[in-house]
Amino acid sequence: MRELFADLHVHLGRAAGRWVKVSASAALTLEGIAATARRDKGVELVGVVDLWTAPARDELARLLGAGRWREVAGGGFTDGGGVTVLGGAELALEGPRGPYHVVALLPDRAALERFARDLAAAGTRGERSTARFPGRLGELARLTTAAGGIWFPAHVFTPHRGLYAAADGLARVLEEGPAPAAVELGLSADTAMAAGVAELEPFPFLSNSDAHSLGKLGREANRLRGERPCFAELAAALAGRGGRGIVGNYGLDPRLGKYHRSFCPACRRTAPEPPPVLACPVCGGKVVVGVADRVACLTGPGVPPARPPYRHQLPLEFLPGIGPRTAARLAAALGGELAVLHLADEAALRAVAGPQAAATVLRARRGELTVAAGGGGIYGRVRGMAGGQGA
Repeated sequence: MRELFADLHVHLGRAAGRWVKVSASAALTLEGIAATARRDKGVELVGVVDLWTAPARDELARLLGAGRWREVAGGGFTDGGGVTVLGGAELALEGPRGPYHVVALLPDRAALERFARDLAAAGTRGERSTARFPGRLGELARLTTAAGGIWFPAHVFTPHRGLYAAADGLARVLEEGPAPAAVELGLSADTAMAAGVAELEPFPFLSNSDAHSLGKLGREANRLRGERPCFAELAAALAGRGGRGIVGNYGLDPRLGKYHRSFCPACRRTAPEPPPVLACPVCGGKVVVGVADRVACLTGPGVPPARPPYRHQLPLEFLPGIGPRTAARLAAALGGELAVLHLADEAALRAVAGPQAAATVLRARRGELTVAAGGGGIYGRVRGMAGGQGA
């Protein structure tokens, strides 16, 4: 057994010469994702949630046919460089108050082809990312498990396309159907916030980037225990079978998320009051309900169950005194950005980048930051390091 980093919600910008996710970077290709995960991030397992689309499946067929990629025993695809890509889909379903997103991950090419055919029969075309699924969640869950896959609701607390913004809870929209393998928290929430939501107690939490550019890959990630990066080991880790499991979740401080606190569009004001803030205390108007405010409404009494730790991280590009060259040197020498941020010891950091950069990384790792909360689509800000060091 060993431990590895996994980011299970990453988008494709282009495939087979066609746009897949119009709002994503054109550099988000299968080959670009694998290279960035390996060289810059230290992520070994990546879920590409647009690989079910026709352009992406055409691109995958080309890479496999040319022998540049191959299928992995246990499920997934690789170019041989140590990164396994899992094929999947992000789909939009309609809830009582609006749409919400769900991610499905499939084990192999045959499962992807079956899933795409089943979605087409249900009325979902696979030309673009995040297509609309016209049926109910239970039906999508059955299609996913019939193809051998697993599924989870994506960024569940966000005000746009999150499950709890669109519905009153998972049980209300799932009805009869296979349960999710996990629940994805999203950028503006962490484990401490979400652990008190009673209906989520049976499910492990995932922290994934929802990356729309290569630089955001691994911004949120999971630390898994297993034998190797593949679909079967992921499924076992989420189920806690055979000693596999999630040993940690990683991501930005949720206060940096752009929907962390409620926001009044009329006043252009992010709420500083204790959550929940469900109406603007200044003008009385409607607010965009923040993640912290929504979670406060959902959290019940009692002691939340023990869960793997959630480690806050600040990407190297955010850290004072660490420019692109130093960041690249650290990542190349120490196994990727996530290893630099969380695993490398002070001696290794000093040997590569010097004492000042090492001290900055360690201070960021210890959470010695002051943060202004984000809201209403505006990211939070790191205002400085404790003790006066600017960030």
